[in-house]
Amino acid sequence: MFGASLNFLHCLMVTLVFMILIVPYDQLKEDLMGVFERVIDFTNIKPSHAPISAVRNQAEKQKKYHRQHEVRPLKDFGIDSRRLKEDFAFLYANDPYPVHIMHIFK
Repeated sequence: MFGASLNFLHCLMVTLVFMILIVPYDQLKEDLMGVFERVIDFTNIKPSHAPISAVRNQAEKQKKYHRQHEVRPLKDFGIDSRRLKEDFAFLYANDPYPVHIMHIFK
């Protein structure tokens, strides 16, 4: 009786697990409102006025932000860039993300 329903739910859960939206950090810094709109499209969620307003306000703050700290080299933290590149080699591949993952690159 529940076999077909459980199978459908299992397929739905498996499908949802593989829906990943990749947002590069630079886009979050440079176009927060645009990223927010793409997240809305991706999730198919209709946000209320409050989160839209909050994101719009944060986007305005980000335009005025200037880093107050110095960016230090990896070696200051005991990190070897060669090891880092080896550990994250999959990110340097031609297409590091599977086809079923939606990209939000400009």
